[in-house]
Amino acid sequence: MPTKLAFLRDRILGAAVLGSALSGCCETRFVTAEACLTLEPGELECPTFEEAEERLAIDDIVSSAVYPEREYRVGDRTYVAPTECCYTHESTVDECDAPRGFGRPLVIGGRSVRATLAPGGGWSRAARAAQQGAPRRHDPARAAAWRERGLLEHAAVASFTRFTLELLALGAPASLVRAAQRASLEETAHAELCFALATGYDGREVGPGPLAVTGAALELPSRSELARRLVHEGCVEETLGVVELIDLASREAEIPARRALERLARDEIRHAALGFAALGWLASNDRSGAVRAGIDEALRRAETRMGSASGSAAVWREVVAPIARAVLS
Repeated sequence: MPTKLAFLRDRILGAAVLGSALSGCCETRFVTAEACLTLEPGELECPTFEEAEERLAIDDIVSSAVYPEREYRVGDRTYVAPTECCYTHESTVDECDAPRGFGRPLVIGGRSVRATLAPGGGWSRAARAAQQGAPRRHDPARAAAWRERGLLEHAAVASFTRFTLELLALGAPASLVRAAQRASLEETAHAELCFALATGYDGREVGPGPLAVTGAALELPSRSELARRLVHEGCVEETLGVVELIDLASREAEIPARRALERLARDEIRHAALGFAALGWLASNDRSGAVRAGIDEALRRAETRMGSASGSAAVWREVVAPIARAVLS
């Protein structure tokens, strides 16, 4: 197993040469961000949207929120005034670094699930304290992008936790179980790092709220069902994530962000290798032929889906297909 895993890591690491394959794959999307004003003692109410847009140099404010309030007195009457006014604004941008698949997705009922954002620094403070260097410019759009990445990594923690239980239920060897648990811890660290960087860009303590895991309770899957899911969640998505991270790191000018992307890429290489190794283990213990049939079906679907885009087609041809052949031989 160690030799095979080493081979897989080396082969997936070869995806670095495909970094340019995903370059230029831009998309037009709505970016939602929040900018805040700290009020002066004499300001007793939040500025209007028009005033806030001018003071914050932003456009298209769609909503506002008032944060911790303070009391003040006029004569013998007490009033309440805001200390901070935050404004949510939207813009349409062309992004070439929108996260398409960081981390293993948490799939429930056929769709990827992730948490929503909530106030609080519990997912960023420790990582920020340990981080060497931090973003030095105010950039709400980049903060929003890193929080989106953080939510994907946060969901991956749950995905690997469920995967660990499934491996145990099916009698997997200790090497696979250990690797799955390590991956879950690494995804936790990834999420912390993403939220810490986001805070560095806009100063806001925001992290993941509750994760809706209804329907994700462990139901012992068949080996063929788990194998089909592994092709998508553990092999294809993780490998695409590696390629994307390597590409983004190569184009990132800011040192803290580049270091973060490089760390995520190193760990995701192991996670992709784990997916292929688990797939090989399932296939090697297939007595009925159902597992191989499920894998073949999932690989055909993946080839069709990835072949529709030039960048993904290259990843399929140069990375996913050769590794799948190796572990299934």
